[in-house]
Amino acid sequence: MIAYMLPSIDVDTDWSSRLVTLLSAFPTTDALTIESMGAPKDWEKLDLWHP
Repeated sequence: MIAYMLPSIDVDTDWSSRLVTLLSAFPTTDALTIESMGAPKDWEKLDLWHP
């Protein structure tokens, strides 16, 4: 929701790209993954993250 709404408040925001970078560097284990935190599989390919 933040990635969708923030550009309407601040057109120069790079929040979504910074979040993609941060989550891409997230150290995953068998017990903890990005998907286990609620993100869908291949979340970074969704249009939402590529304004």
